[in-house]
This record gives sequence, C-alpha cells and structure tokens, in this order.
Amino acid sequence: MKKSNLLITVSSVLFSISIPTSMALDNIATAISAVALIVLLLLEGRKVFEEVDLKPLGILLTPQGVSSLVNPSLLVNLPKFTDINHHLFAYFVPFFEKRRFFIYILAITSTLSALSVLYPRISLFFKHHHSFGFFNNPLTTAGVLFVLFFLMLSECLRTKNPLFLFPSLFSVIAIFELLERSYYVAIFVFVIFAVLFFAIKSRKLAVLLFVLSIAGAWYFWHLPKYKARFLSSFQVKADSSIKDRLSIWLSYVKSFKEDYSLVHIFFGYGERCIELAKKHFPESFKQIRGRAPTQEDFKNHFLGGEAHNIYIKMFSKYGLFGLLGYLGFFGYVIAKNMRIFKPYSLVFASGYLGFLSAGFFENNFTDAEIQYALLFTIAYNLSLLKREVKDGISR
Repeated sequence: MKKSNLLITVSSVLFSISIPTSMALDNIATAISAVALIVLLLLEGRKVFEEVDLKPLGILLTPQGVSSLVNPSLLVNLPKFTDINHHLFAYFVPFFEKRRFFIYILAITSTLSALSVLYPRISLFFKHHHSFGFFNNPLTTAGVLFVLFFLMLSECLRTKNPLFLFPSLFSVIAIFELLERSYYVAIFVFVIFAVLFFAIKSRKLAVLLFVLSIAGAWYFWHLPKYKARFLSSFQVKADSSIKDRLSIWLSYVKSFKEDYSLVHIFFGYGERCIELAKKHFPESFKQIRGRAPTQEDFKNHFLGGEAHNIYIKMFSKYGLFGLLGYLGFFGYVIAKNMRIFKPYSLVFASGYLGFLSAGFFENNFTDAEIQYALLFTIAYNLSLLKREVKDGISR
C-alpha cells in the first residue's frame, strides 16, 4: 500500500510539473499512475474505485465505445477507440493523492507557464523556441492556461490563500497576449456566469468580479493590438481563418445531410467523417470564398479536415449519442458543483461553461495537452466535492 501511495504521489507531482509546461513528463506520470492503479487493484480489488467518481467517465465513454463497435474504422485503430485513451490516467490521480501538496507545485508551474508567454526569454531558457510559451501552438497554450486560470481562482476562494491569485491573474493576461479569440469568448462567458452565480451566493464577490472585469476589459480595449484582434472577429470578409472555419463547418453539414444514414446520425461515421467532409469541401469553399479551390487551397485551408468545432467533431465521429455523452459529461460535473453552491464550486462551474463556449471554435477537448489539464482539474474538483459531502457540508 505504501508503495502504491508513493507512486501516486510521484505521479501527481509529475503531472503538476508537466501539465503547465509541456515538459516530457506527462507520459512518465501516466505510466507511473497506471502501475499504481494496478497495484491498488491487486491489493484492494474493485473497492479501490470507491474513491473515484466514475459516473462522468461512464457518461462520456459509453456512447463513444458503442460508436466504436458500430464503426469498423475506429476498431481497426484501437488507440483511437475513444478520444481519451491513455490520458485517462490523469483523471484518477487527484482522487488518491490525499495530501494535495501538488496543487502548490501546480500553482508555481502555472505561473511560470503564463510568464513564459509574457516574457518569451523564459521559454527560451527551457529551449522552447517560440513566442507562445512552452507549447508549440498558441491555441493549446491558451486552452491549458484557461483551465489553470479557473482552477487557481477556485483554489484561492476555497483556501482563502491569496497566493493562488497570482497564477490565475497571470494566466488571464497571457491568454489576452496570445490573441486567441476562442478564449476571449471563454473568459467572457466565464465572467457572465460567475457574476450571475455570485449574485445569488455572495453579492460582494459578484460586484468585485464585475468591476475587475470591466476595468480589465477597458484596459485591453485601449491597447491597439487587442482591440484589433477582437474586432477582427466581426470582419468575416477580411479574416481568412473565419472563412476557413465556415468552409469546413459547411462541408460537415453537407456530409451530414447527404452521406449519413439514420444509423450514422446516432453513432457517427468514425474516422471516415473527415474523408466525407473533404468530398464536400470544394463546393463549400466556393460558397464562402466565391471561387473553386486549388490543390494549394486544400493544403492551406482544409486544415487536415479537423472540424475546429468540438460539437461538430463529436457528432460526426460518434453521432448524436456521442455528442450527448460529451454534453452529459460536463453537465454532470457542472451540476455537482452547483449542488454544493460554494464560491469555489461556482468558479469551477463557470470555468467549464467557458471551456464549452470555446469549443464552438476549436477541438479543445481532444487536444492532448488540454485534455490532460482538464481531466486532472475535473478529478481534483470532484475529489473536493466528495470530501464536502463526506464532511456533511451542504448548500
């Protein structure tokens, strides 16, 4: 038992270092946590899972598993049986690590990750040669930082420790610096719901958050590059990336209408969904841009066929059941937080709603680094709620 506990502790520390920094430790942490779970299973049997809230995973993975049985294209490629695979082990660690000192390590590495965006020399020191922090894609960086933002803010309210404000604040500033509009939307949705929830629970917190948000928005609005980036969201004719997304989304919609049988509507088309969307891309591209695409256009604007909309992706790959499973996964976690209805749980609920809003423009949930951060955060969140219930603390 002591050895398995040590393995869980080591795994939690490695995840706390690797999630914000993209250091090559997440796979090591996954392997160690897998070994720890096997040891716990051998020692305690199935009762070891009494510590873990498995319901959200069941809601998410069951439809994906059924879809994979229906679609041979998914079964052929077993690592893609679902969109989680080995990342799933990050979900178990926070339930078993009782000492929770890893959250302090995570606060330090989160601050470092945010600062590496604001001061690129930090990432260069760690031999990361790009201007958006430790990750090789600004959307990935923004997605990870957004998850860490609301995790740290929640921890600040839960523990009343102001030190957790620093990683939260730096993460928000770094997200604005990355100029990723999807997460501008996420922050906006987060603020709206957090203010509404706090207005019921704590008017002081609601007013404070509202005033700080208005002040922050006013500040960034008066900086030209942030204002221009925000306004570009409404300039469809001039923004190539918006046209790319519209062309791809339209391609998927056409494939739903013309290629999906009733079975595929319910269970999706598996890996073939991209192939079917590609068939409709020339027509969609022409509708959006007014000209037929060249081979170079396919390379530069089809973007590998990724939907850049997590809801379209879930529906196309796993069907209606898969999409409902994805929504049910978040619905369950949000409902659990709303039931406790404490300031820190309301921050978690608002954060998940913000994350869901960003999914209208990105495949954020299926990005490996973001998925590690999100699963680890959700597990930590649910473990806290479980302890609340055990302690007899209710609304």
